[in-house]
This record gives sequence, C-alpha cells and structure tokens, in this order.
Amino acid sequence: MLENPNPGFSSFIGCEARLRHKGGTRHANAAWNEAGNIYRLAAGTDHLPGDRDRSHRLVIVLFINGLERHRSHGFCGAQELHKNFERRYLLLSVKNNVIIMVTGLVGQIPLGLLLALLLNRGLRGSGFFRTVGFMPVVISSVMVSLIWGMIYNTEYGMLNNLLGMFGLDSWQQNWLGDSRLSMLSISVAYIWQNCGLYMVIFLAALQNIPDEVNEAAELDGATGFKRTFRITIPMIRSTLMVGVVYSISNSFRVFDLIQILTGGGPAHQTEVMTIHMYNSAFMNMRYGYGSAVSILILLFSLVVITLVNRLGREKDA
Repeated sequence: MLENPNPGFSSFIGCEARLRHKGGTRHANAAWNEAGNIYRLAAGTDHLPGDRDRSHRLVIVLFINGLERHRSHGFCGAQELHKNFERRYLLLSVKNNVIIMVTGLVGQIPLGLLLALLLNRGLRGSGFFRTVGFMPVVISSVMVSLIWGMIYNTEYGMLNNLLGMFGLDSWQQNWLGDSRLSMLSISVAYIWQNCGLYMVIFLAALQNIPDEVNEAAELDGATGFKRTFRITIPMIRSTLMVGVVYSISNSFRVFDLIQILTGGGPAHQTEVMTIHMYNSAFMNMRYGYGSAVSILILLFSLVVITLVNRLGREKDA
C-alpha cells in the first residue's frame, strides 16, 4: 500500500466531517483549533506542491462551512446583524415610498390641475400642448428612465451642461450618485412622467361642467380665482379624489423608473419597497421574505387609500 505523502491533507477531510457533525459553540471552537493545527501541518509539508494549494482551498471551504454552522446556532450574532441590516433597509424603503407618495400628491395632482385649468381656457394651440403634456404617459417607463438618465448624467448630462453654460459650475452635481440629491432627482422625473395623466383626467372633468354654471357665476361677479376655488374645483371634487387614490396606489407600484435610474442606490438610498422585494426574492433567492414584503406593500396601500376615502366621505357629509 502506498504511503500518503501528505498526511495533513487527508486529515482535513476528517476534520471537515467532524465540523459538520459537532454542534454547539464549545465543540465548534475545539474543532476549529484542530483545523488550525492541521492547516499548519499541511501548509508546511513539501512533498507535493499541489496539495498545499488544495489545503488552502480546503481551509476556505471549512471557514465557509463553519460560518454557516455558526449562523444556524446564532454564533457571534451574525444572524442578528443580518436581521438588523434587513430591518434598516426595509424601513428606509418604506420612507422612500412615503416620499414618492407625497411627491405624487403635492407635485403631480396640483400641476396636473393647473395645466388642465390653463388648457380649459381655450388658448390657441391647446390641442398641441395637451398632446405634448400627455406624451410622457404614452411612452414606456424605460424610455422615460433613459431620458432622465441622460439629463442627470454627470459627464455629458444636459442639466450640468446648462449650468455650465450660465457659469454655475458650482451648482453641477452628481444628481443620481449623491445620497442627498438622489431622491429629489427621482421625484422630479416621477412628477414629469405622470402629471400629464392627471392633466387629461381633470381637463375632461372641467369640460363636463355646464356652461350655465359659469355664466351664472359671472353674473354674480365670481371671476378669476374666486370662481376657480369657489365653484370650479368643488364641482370636480369627486374627480380629484379619484386622482388622489390613483396617485397613492401608483406610488406603491413604482419600480422601473428607479430600477433603471439608480437600481436603488447609492447605498440603498433610493430603494423603495418594490425594489427591496425584488432584490430579496429574485436576487438573494429569499422568496418567503420577498412575499412578506409584497404583502406589506398591499397592506400599506389599502390602509392609506381607505383613510383617504373615509376623509373624503366625511367632507362630503
């Protein structure tokens, strides 16, 4: 029988098997001490150079197996640390979703209503402006993301070039790479993408107001802002509530715009709940956790929409 030229190499196999079967911190530490002694024996053997490389690789395998073993028993708090990171990223994604929701309510709804009021005055070229305003809704979200990605680009982006043309070099920023500006930049793109939809919805509601109402308001002396806030807006209040509900539900479904622009970065600062669910389920293969996040998205949207509908009914009463 041939003698094994490197006994330390063979001992690694037995040590790995013992590590797999021994449980508890005390046994794991003893096994790791044994692995260290065997490693020193194997690394110092000069019989076969190829065995030394395999010994190094086996130490890496043993280290990974040990981490998995320790993680299953909660050793060194690695599992708790992982949970804390997940909890922090989940809370950050919830906060970013709230920012997107507020952006839609404060930015898209008022801007869409303002554009609808201007187009309802029958200005020249209103049909052209209505088509241009609705264009971002028609084109795909991927194209919208690519357009704003070129606008925000640090090297050749239109925004930084315009600032440089006006001598505002100090205002040039890394709009998508700076954690302080990334959510603001995405919010601007999000407003531009969807405000045309609300403009068309509100314009259709304004055009359904009977002419007799406007004529009676003019006879009573209600003109300008007074007629807009006292008569026009209250008459399309139900349409406004529909727009609010749709804006809230749409904010919890936003995915492709942020995924293409930043991918949730930098450092998860633009990660919303849908991206957090996608990364957990399909990138990290944690389908159970991803499913729980998706259910959380549904619950959040249902709670917020229910509160908005209840407030709307109370004001109608």
